[in-house]
Amino acid sequence: MAGPVSWAESGPCPVADGVFRLPLPIPDPALRATNVYVVEDADGVVLIDGG
Repeated sequence: MAGPVSWAESGPCPVADGVFRLPLPIPDPALRATNVYVVEDADGVVLIDGG
């Protein structure tokens, strides 16, 4: 799976096996995006919001 070209571009970006970074756009031209991480586990997925 190919990840986004820019750190702020929407879409999953693989970080490690079973771990993906999702840059979510925000309406702030200085910041542009925030990251949410998706971690696959035995029960499904866990979302981690670092903000």
